[in-house]
Amino acid sequence: PGATVTVDINGQRQSIATGDNGEFSFDNLPPGPAQLQVRLFGFTPKQLAVPLDARANMLTVELDLRPFAQRNAPPAPRANDEPAE
Repeated sequence: PGATVTVDINGQRQSIATGDNGEFSFDNLPPGPAQLQVRLFGFTPKQLAVPLDARANMLTVELDLRPFAQRNAPPAPRANDEPAE
């Protein structure tokens, strides 16, 4: 909850905040290719291409947001790794 979802279609942008369960809805979007971006404080933004079909009235998108720190942090050492010299 509390993520900002932005859809960009042909240079026109709309943004909305997600609900308690992460759901969101945009009304009256034209069909065609769209870019969807999800931002949540402390997490790496997620962006994906979404084809919008004129016949579809609902689209389900599942996203895996990762904490921002994981994006820039070095991989955690494994138990069998040799120490660096």
